[in-house]
Amino acid sequence: MISNISGKELKGIIEIYFVLENTTGLLIRAPGAKMVIGGADVMPMASKRKYMLSKGERVLEVPYIPGSSFKGRMRSLLEVLLGKDLFSTDGRIYQHFRYFERREEAKITCTDPKCPVDTIFGHPSFHIGEVQKFAPLIGEDVVRELLKVEAPTRLSVSDLWPTTACIERLIREKELEIGVDRILLSDFLEEKAENRIDRLTAAADPRTFLRIKPHIEFEGIMNYEIYLESDIEMLKYVFVGMKLVEDTYLGGCGTRGYGKIVFKKIKITPKPKDYYMGKIKKENLQYKEYVIKQDKTAIEKALEDLDSIIRFVEENLGISRES
Repeated sequence: MISNISGKELKGIIEIYFVLENTTGLLIRAPGAKMVIGGADVMPMASKRKYMLSKGERVLEVPYIPGSSFKGRMRSLLEVLLGKDLFSTDGRIYQHFRYFERREEAKITCTDPKCPVDTIFGHPSFHIGEVQKFAPLIGEDVVRELLKVEAPTRLSVSDLWPTTACIERLIREKELEIGVDRILLSDFLEEKAENRIDRLTAAADPRTFLRIKPHIEFEGIMNYEIYLESDIEMLKYVFVGMKLVEDTYLGGCGTRGYGKIVFKKIKITPKPKDYYMGKIKKENLQYKEYVIKQDKTAIEKALEDLDSIIRFVEENLGISRES
């Protein structure tokens, strides 16, 4: 038997470049503790990265923010904002996703074709040909709409790394202070002593955390794929998710004051299908940049200008809401 699922044409990709600064200490802990005598109990994520600095190329060990951590935080906050039901396949991790399963009994999670969480962030894979079997439970119209919007995950997020400008600033500060023009991982970090008290015995459990010190600037890129005209309207939830992160926290220990961030810069570059087909040169791509004002962060400005951003993307991708 041959079945047919209509293909989705990639109409373009919206590149969202952004810079954020942590205004308090930030901690996304490394998965394995570094066994160093006298060292901290908790260490942040760090890795080596090549930088082109004013004094030449250098390979530096720097802290970073995993793209999965940033994307996951945005997703979980949007799930709460929109009041989405949470599900689990293993009884441990709960999140919102679209899923169909038919074993002893049919299991259906989200059947909303306009769900921003499923549309933007994706969901676990399922056999798309099996969805038709659920028509008696959810209706032919619902199945038709679900198959119409089904496409690969729209949003991908890169790891966030310290900006070159931030590293140059730290080097200048260190050179002025002690006359050394090189930088180490320790120059990005601060030590934070904490204590936990047993409520029954009053015994103390002191711990030492190493976290990223305040005022480190990170840069990252998100790519948002456009398959349908409606995907552009969903773009607003990406910016809403960013604002939710800014107004809460990123990383661990957020309720204890860690992880406050602010967006400093956002640059949006629509890349139409013709760009990937070699018909448009990179230098001819138009872009719109949002510069922070005294009374606004970059994400506040982006949300304020959301209608103009959507029109700008539509024009540069050659998509009309009336099409």
